[in-house]
Amino acid sequence: MLVRVHASTVGVVDSLARRGSPAYARIHFGLRKPRFAVLGCDFAGTVAAVGPAATRFAVGDPVFGTIAPRFGTHAEYVCLSERAAVAAMPANVFFAEAAALVDATALCFLRRGQTIAITGASGAVGTAAVQLARHFGASVTGVCSGPNADLVRKLGAGSVVDYTKADFARTGQTFDVIFDVAGTTTFAHCRRALTASGIYVTTAPSPNGR
Repeated sequence: MLVRVHASTVGVVDSLARRGSPAYARIHFGLRKPRFAVLGCDFAGTVAAVGPAATRFAVGDPVFGTIAPRFGTHAEYVCLSERAAVAAMPANVFFAEAAALVDATALCFLRRGQTIAITGASGAVGTAAVQLARHFGASVTGVCSGPNADLVRKLGAGSVVDYTKADFARTGQTFDVIFDVAGTTTFAHCRRALTASGIYVTTAPSPNGR
């Protein structure tokens, strides 16, 4: 089916692809020039056309989903199978809100009943992680810049650390999970802030991740 895109997202992966930096990103996104002309993985829009065998959606239906690991949702239209990661949009959300709900990366890193520190808590994955962690009953510490502290608290963080003023890993508090959304810390740096059975996880494959 063909979907007219009304809203998409710009996330860390799109930023890596656009900059070609750090250097390891060029392995996938192009060594000397961009490999993908149109970026974007997540979308929300309306069905513009369907194939003759398609029955799940009809023209005009509002839908949202992702074509990851492919790119192309920053275009005006995106083509995908009706059996792809796409669903009918909830009736009470706008297109921009639906597009922002698509990424479930944070869900893969969370468990119930934890103390968790989330670095990059005000970003795309971070804001979802804060809300999901609270939903699962975790005690959440959000790490972000000062201007975003109120947002992170409203999303459910019990405490917030402004990374421009303090190092969350050196406050003396320990966590069951440290979720480094953007790969800005290292396990070695965070090790003393983990409980005996704590884990350090990151969405970003990078030298820091080692």
